[in-house]
Amino acid sequence: MDSLLFDFNKVINKIIENITNDIFFQNNLNYCNYKKSRINNYNQQENNIVYNPIIFCLGGMAYKIYSYIINKYINTDAMVTKTQDYDFSFSLKNNDKTTLINLKNLIIKIFNNSINNYSYILDINMIRYYKITSQTINKNNFSIEVKEKFDRLQFIVNCKIDQLEFHILELSFWYNGKVSDLFTINDFQKNNLMLYIDNNSLCFYLLPLNLLVDTTLHAIINFFENRYFDKCNKYIQRIKYIHNINKKYNTLYNKPNMLINIIGSYNKYIRKKYRLINDYPYNISTYKDKIKDIDNENKNAILRCVYYDMRKENKSILDEKIDQYVNDCKSKINKLSVNKYTEETDDV
Repeated sequence: MDSLLFDFNKVINKIIENITNDIFFQNNLNYCNYKKSRINNYNQQENNIVYNPIIFCLGGMAYKIYSYIINKYINTDAMVTKTQDYDFSFSLKNNDKTTLINLKNLIIKIFNNSINNYSYILDINMIRYYKITSQTINKNNFSIEVKEKFDRLQFIVNCKIDQLEFHILELSFWYNGKVSDLFTINDFQKNNLMLYIDNNSLCFYLLPLNLLVDTTLHAIINFFENRYFDKCNKYIQRIKYIHNINKKYNTLYNKPNMLINIIGSYNKYIRKKYRLINDYPYNISTYKDKIKDIDNENKNAILRCVYYDMRKENKSILDEKIDQYVNDCKSKINKLSVNKYTEETDDV
């Protein structure tokens, strides 16, 4: 599946190129600056700045693309996720009736033109895994539908190969200055977005990694609150993957500019989020399946009881231990201060 998803970038690039070149979208989309970087260009001294509509890819495919880029510089395992679709966000300046009608017609036209000459020979492993008979797919395997939501207009591109059906692309045009559930256009007035270009001239529109991690933390909180532990665990694994990548990044003697741009913000912006996610309460989501295996019929009641007991015990431990923690930490800090003072006076 991954090989098809990455090849489909050819279509996505055509769609985005046609959107950015169309006068209607030039007048009706919010813009921002991008840092433009070429993948595997070790000699690049600085990033070119370009001015484009606000566009970025979210979700599992954004992590997959980062994994693809990072693997050009660090020999590491690819990101493991079952994500089968791209999720792109744009921001509309206004959402009056006439604008939305024109938007619908243009996107459908742009999609049909972009997919018209597309052809892809399916990977043999995909054919075997999904038990499909088709060898090649083309424009006839794809369709587009429109969904009107209160805060955005959404276009969903579906793919059907024999009995296998899934959506492969979502384009969301957000209203009222929003660009997603979490971001507004104000977030990108001072902070650049990232535009990566590979050796085949394919462009990848991505949030800076620290902002992508913000969206993941936001999703983890929502999934945990609603007890969707399977989804919660999936998103936690994404943050752990970035944590492990940072370990390998730190072992590099000469760090390429590309990796500095991507992972260099880890210590400043991401490490605290990783520690938060890897700690209580989110780490108990990994026990969801264990509870199901123990007693599937009563799993929800058991889970409620586990929550109550853990919260009660943790609160009592903190009430009892907090003063001890403070005193212990004061002693450690005072000891460090004394040692530092001693070293400074020895140098005089």
